Amino acid sequence: MLTVAGKLRFLCTLALMAAAFPGCAPEAQTADPVPASTAFAIALGEKTPQLELALTDMQRMRGLMHREKMGADNGMLFLFEQPNRQSFWMKNTPLPLDIGFFTRDGVLREVKPLEPFDLTGVQSQRDDIAFCLEMHHGWFAKNNIEAGAQLDLDALRKAVRDRAMNPAVFGL
Repeated sequence: MLTVAGKLRFLCTLALMAAAFPGCAPEAQTADPVPASTAFAIALGEKTPQLELALTDMQRMRGLMHREKMGADNGMLFLFEQPNRQSFWMKNTPLPLDIGFFTRDGVLREVKPLEPFDLTGVQSQRDDIAFCLEMHHGWFAKNNIEAGAQLDLDALRKAVRDRAMNPAVFGL
């Protein structure tokens, strides 16, 4: 039998574990599309999707988890401080997505599919990927966005500054 102090220690440990492993904790995430207040418009090829930014480790870790719906031209752009070979999985993510891998110059290099709830990592072929864009499955193909398409880096710099972060941290 646990004492009151023992029960409190146990509950505190559980709370710390939930904070350290957010994918294991219950989510209060809304299933609504990306809120207009957090999205920004950015040109990519001939399209101008509305994107959310994932700039911090926590934002990148959470990604689009638990989203059950998303606007047709909405997505999430992940920025990394250091270009690298990037790998994504779909833990707790019910939407079928495609991911575009971009180098620091804003050029799309490759697109790969992501399957709902798949825990297998999908990795970029290149090791100089700085930005990753998750959109609905088929969005890139439907909109003729192929390798070589250019992301508007001026709009991206502004969006990063608007979130009180320094674009130089991401090589912008």
